[in-house]
Amino acid sequence: MTDDLVTRLRKGGSYEVDMVVMEEAAYRIEELEHLFDLRWAADMRAIRLWQSAHPNQPRTWPDHADLGTWCLSRIEMLEAALREIADCCTLPAQNDSEMREIARKALEGKDD
Repeated sequence: MTDDLVTRLRKGGSYEVDMVVMEEAAYRIEELEHLFDLRWAADMRAIRLWQSAHPNQPRTWPDHADLGTWCLSRIEMLEAALREIADCCTLPAQNDSEMREIARKALEGKDD
């Protein structure tokens, strides 16, 4: 999509065609800026989590590979903890089934 738009921008043409192409380009720029902003916000959340877990390195920004690996390891640890809760729950019987259901949904990635 972007390559086609760039090609049409380079070729130019009539005023009407140029206006359509320019509108498409403006839309695409807005779309890419929005995607960048979403990615940036997600990166910043992950970096803040990483920094809070590494208080001796508060100004360090891990590279994406290290950050991704660290996030995945946190997920694995949380999943293991949820499995342990689900398997070894010692709450009273009426709350036990509710806790198991919460853990099951969390392991499946469900909110409700």
